[in-house]
Amino acid sequence: MSDLAELDGPHWTFAVEIYACEGVPHACLTLQDQFGLDVIVLMTGLYSAALGEILSADDLERMDAAIIDWRQTVVHPLRTMRRQLKSSQFGQPVVRLRETIKSAELRSEQIELAMLASQIPHRPSTLAATHDDLRALIVEIVRLYAPEANPVDISEIASPIIEAVVARNRETGQP
Repeated sequence: MSDLAELDGPHWTFAVEIYACEGVPHACLTLQDQFGLDVIVLMTGLYSAALGEILSADDLERMDAAIIDWRQTVVHPLRTMRRQLKSSQFGQPVVRLRETIKSAELRSEQIELAMLASQIPHRPSTLAATHDDLRALIVEIVRLYAPEANPVDISEIASPIIEAVVARNRETGQP
């Protein structure tokens, strides 16, 4: 784990706190399902912004390229299996298997987040990310996966995410 950030580090705490906010899971999954967004890349971008560093399009592309194999060979297959078992009619043993796969999927996302967090550039900044900064960042991240996506549509879906990050930063006194 030498080149990874700690799995349970502040990046993971941030992601769990934001994802637990009202409306955020639905918004994240909508962006994922409609535009192919990687929610973990989104959380990394938001975490970096909460630290006062807005990732550039180049940063995002570089980071996404670094984890694409992980996402395609580990995260997506686990997600596919979990979703396929959701409608299973084979009873309790399959429900338990689905929960095991769900746990493995979450752990794979935690590892992905650690991979990405270790790549956040450390450029000094004391600027607070504004609503507009966060909105532009989310649009940039979504457009990494769906270049044709309409920024207005993205912004509407992303509103609960933006509000959660702003509220958390206010509560924690982050820039």
